[in-house]
Amino acid sequence: MNDRVVIHLDNEGVADVRLNRADKMNAIDSAMIEGSPFVEKMVAADQGVIRFIYETIDLKPFEPEEARQFLDDKFGEVIRSAEEDGLAVRIDPAMIDRIAQLSGGHPHLLQLLGSHVIEHEYENPDGVIDNADLVGSLQKICFQKRAPVYDALIHDMKTEDHFESYLRLLELMGGEFPGRAASDLARKQIGKAEIDWLRSRNIIVSTTDDTYEVVDELLRVRVLMDLYEDYDAIEAELLVHGELRADSRILDQLWDLEDPDKSEDQ
Repeated sequence: MNDRVVIHLDNEGVADVRLNRADKMNAIDSAMIEGSPFVEKMVAADQGVIRFIYETIDLKPFEPEEARQFLDDKFGEVIRSAEEDGLAVRIDPAMIDRIAQLSGGHPHLLQLLGSHVIEHEYENPDGVIDNADLVGSLQKICFQKRAPVYDALIHDMKTEDHFESYLRLLELMGGEFPGRAASDLARKQIGKAEIDWLRSRNIIVSTTDDTYEVVDELLRVRVLMDLYEDYDAIEAELLVHGELRADSRILDQLWDLEDPDKSEDQ
């Protein structure tokens, strides 16, 4: 037990266990888990709990070529396993390029997108793992697999009045994936304090070529889908073209939706 977990015993020996949260701190953190009287049972059921309590692992995004090599290796294992089972499956290299592009090299996103295409091919076998197997992947990750993470980040940005700054940064990045914004321009239009806050929360990072990048490209996709509401249109554009093209009008409509007075001022 610690000061993040409060335990009271009544006269009959029944424990009242409550989490002691500070104002606006609604998430469960490692100190709360560590202070739980059930932590030993939790660790026995899942050793990963120990890593959550005692260690933070910061996984940096792969460089594009590293991401492709990672995917090549993993899909190579899939091919070999399929051959052992007497199945003929081939990999479309364009699909590997698309996953590397949309994931921004984020290790967890690489694994989630890779797992999705394998599951899709297993459920809809045609002998080729290609971009068609990516259909539905972005919505599934954004609104199911990583929904709790994204909901929490969006909530924090809105609660602490930094969400509009994040939107301005996305607008500066345009429709290319991975997204990049020039550091000088971002600081000028958004403000150094806002940029510093986004960096402190590991939402964006600075690169060696004087640009800012988002850490999680699919958080960016989730926010764009929330704004546009036509999830299928956003996903189709990204899966087919690997970007939101200027001539598709999606980008213009996105920022018109975000700022309803924008079209009136033009």
